Amino acid sequence: MLNGKIVIPAGSPVQGEITSVRNKGMWGKSGHITARVLYATVSGRQVRLSGTFDDKGVTGTAGVVGSIALVPLAGFFVTGTSARINSGTVIGAYLDEDIAILP
Repeated sequence: MLNGKIVIPAGSPVQGEITSVRNKGMWGKSGHITARVLYATVSGRQVRLSGTFDDKGVTGTAGVVGSIALVPLAGFFVTGTSARINSGTVIGAYLDEDIAILP
């Protein structure tokens, strides 16, 4: 909203792209995903946006330490969790271009 006027209505389709992915791995390494917002479609027009977002999975460090204490090299098989960005997650973005607001 700008001065009480809606600039981009809720529910407008928004396009983004994944810029970086790291899969979960051995020794408790968690996954990580990074993405950015590109544009929203408003009344058939693309409005450029900017903004980035990311998520990191949970490390499995405690599992690695515990498994190594019991069986050497067992930590090799313990992984962290994958990163996840759920559908419907609210993402912050900013206008990346000037647009005309009619009175």
